[in-house]
Amino acid sequence: MELGGRLMGVHTAGEAAREVALAADRLLGWDACFVALCNGETEESTLLYLADLVDDSRSELTEEFGKRRPASPVFLHALKSGPIVTSRAEIVASSRTHATFGNPNRHTESLLYVPIRNPELHPIGMLSIQSYEPDRYSASDLKPIQSLADMVAHCLIRLRLEDSLSAQDSTLHLLLHDVPAILWTTDRDLRFTSSTGAGLREIGLIPGQVVGMRLADYLVGAEATTILRRHELALAGETASYDSLVMGRSFHATVRPLRNRAGEIIGVVGIATDGTELLKAEKARRELEMRMLQTQKLESLGVLAGGISHDFNNLLVGVLGNAGLALDHLPEGHPAREPVELICDTGIRMRELTRQLLAYSGRGRFLSRTLELNLVVRETQELLRAAVARRAELVLDLSSEPLPIRGDQTQFRQLILNLATNASESLSESGGKVTLKTGKTQLRPADLPNLVELPASTEGDFALLEIEDNGCGIREELLNRVLDPFFTTKAQGRGLGMAAVQGIVRSHGGGIQISSTPRLGTTVRVFIPLNTAESTAAGIARPTVSKPTVLVAEDEPVVRRFIIDVLQREGLNVVQADNGEAAFTAFKQNPTGFSLVVLDIVMPRQSGPEAYLQMRRLRPNLPALFVSGASDEDLTRKGLSVSTTNFLAKPFTREALVDKVRAFI
Repeated sequence: MELGGRLMGVHTAGEAAREVALAADRLLGWDACFVALCNGETEESTLLYLADLVDDSRSELTEEFGKRRPASPVFLHALKSGPIVTSRAEIVASSRTHATFGNPNRHTESLLYVPIRNPELHPIGMLSIQSYEPDRYSASDLKPIQSLADMVAHCLIRLRLEDSLSAQDSTLHLLLHDVPAILWTTDRDLRFTSSTGAGLREIGLIPGQVVGMRLADYLVGAEATTILRRHELALAGETASYDSLVMGRSFHATVRPLRNRAGEIIGVVGIATDGTELLKAEKARRELEMRMLQTQKLESLGVLAGGISHDFNNLLVGVLGNAGLALDHLPEGHPAREPVELICDTGIRMRELTRQLLAYSGRGRFLSRTLELNLVVRETQELLRAAVARRAELVLDLSSEPLPIRGDQTQFRQLILNLATNASESLSESGGKVTLKTGKTQLRPADLPNLVELPASTEGDFALLEIEDNGCGIREELLNRVLDPFFTTKAQGRGLGMAAVQGIVRSHGGGIQISSTPRLGTTVRVFIPLNTAESTAAGIARPTVSKPTVLVAEDEPVVRRFIIDVLQREGLNVVQADNGEAAFTAFKQNPTGFSLVVLDIVMPRQSGPEAYLQMRRLRPNLPALFVSGASDEDLTRKGLSVSTTNFLAKPFTREALVDKVRAFI
């Protein structure tokens, strides 16, 4: 009974082994003892306890505890045949060996081996006591030692069960306190009998709070009927599932019959897992796929727009330029003057269409410098009032603090006008209000899912441009399409206004947020990164030359002829070339003889920027005017300074060309 009480207080197999070894010592005495668990499949044993006389003093060889070693032949014989008491002489005579303990040079004379057996009497280990005295143990000693072994067997089995239960408790604790799930049971009247789980915290409940409440009294909203029906199916013996939205959290629930030992249905047991984060991740994945598709569409359109813009703009230069020259020869009242003016007007509209297409694709011409957003809005005010319908009230609510941004002023004016025009056109015939606000803000994580165009970076401060109207609003099914190119709900719209806005915002690293309610109005918010850097646009030095001669390099004959005609009409001498290489050849013959070089960016053999770099080696302060129907990114990439003074975008009119040239000469 004393050993039984001690074994009830142990917590490990090693402690149990030590207690049974000490009990055997008190009962019969020993000089060496071991307790081991065995593995019959591998014939290995694991020591739980080992003690021996070392230098005539008993020592527990703790360094051997837990080690695995091959079982000795005597050990294996006892496992198969049962308890044995033997001597060293008998072991030697049978050609068997036994395990040596602490002193391998000293032989034990008396040995007793007793299997440790489970309730089915299958051996699971071994208890062995040994003495250095001959004939220390007899067969009568086997029974009491076997009783000790059986007691430790029960203890070891108890410890295994406790370990298993502890692991199950840990799993259950994880499920109930860490995993975002809810578990509950009801009786046959669908009255809660239990409720637990970490998911309760997410919906504002504590474990057991709803116990005693009827399910029908707890449920509210449109989902109540569905949930009750699923529980009734469980009472009928079926397993049912449903999805539920509670306090903004999305749960997937499964209910099944709750049965007693006799198999009778006594209620319902249910489990609901919180799938909110999973649904958010899935939504984010779908949004990412949509953005990737949008990006691919944008890139495809950009390739198309960039491919046609150069040739198309060259043709427009010929149309607009020659139409302008024709007007110079036609006096007022001439019958041909009106058709030619219509040609000019149509060409200008074609030019604007091309620019909007390039803006959407992100390949428009940008002359980036530091701007103050409030000032840009004020400078656009008169255009805004012209763009907004007369029946509409235009309200400007501008920030009192400066909002410095980095970008292209013309692009931002176009952005503001496009948004204001859309807002105005959504108003009813009786009128309405368009409000334009600016301010400083930051993007919170909660704002990101609502952005239809994400900024390049969400860190730092942003300048906010907000345009709000109280017009007809946008239906939900159309809201995701408002930025698509060529999509429009207007009878005569082209569908490029908002697409151009997206392209401009994207090119400036900004973001867009659109919210709308049918019959109440729409709000568009544009986020542009704040930039406090000073503008460092470099000026271009103008040399003093004695003769106003201009070198023109343009590969398109129609455009080159137009430029030459305009310049010659202005009294300037012109030297022409059809590629960059020919232009440099003409220039190096008289580097100081040119007041200005006019270079197309894209030309065969040698581009305009490449020719200009060669010319500057001969004359560093050479002024140049670059013309192109493509983007000015080539200039930036080649390290050339680009500003409003040394770049002219195709198509251009005679007046625009003259103004640019006169800025140098």
